[in-house]
Amino acid sequence: MVKRIIWSKIAIKSRDEILEYWSQRNRSRRYSIKLSKVFQRAINNLQGFSSLGKKTNRVNTRECIVINYSIFYEVTKKEIIILLIWDNRRNPKDLKLN
Repeated sequence: MVKRIIWSKIAIKSRDEILEYWSQRNRSRRYSIKLSKVFQRAINNLQGFSSLGKKTNRVNTRECIVINYSIFYEVTKKEIIILLIWDNRRNPKDLKLN
């Protein structure tokens, strides 16, 4: 069953910060556009296979790893809520899922 995708404000902000970082670092939006498409494909896969990611310590929350990033999401009966996109090269102590 295809579930509706909901983006949290934190997830939108984290995605935008990652894409902006790469745009500034590379002085081009080319890689950011490719990375955005990779994120979107992974999330589209979650619509059909919501249990694709591994379970986390939080109830109903899963983690899907894409390249060097983790997409944290919560699964309900009708929706998949994208909670955060996390760069796995960052310090794990800074990771906070609200």
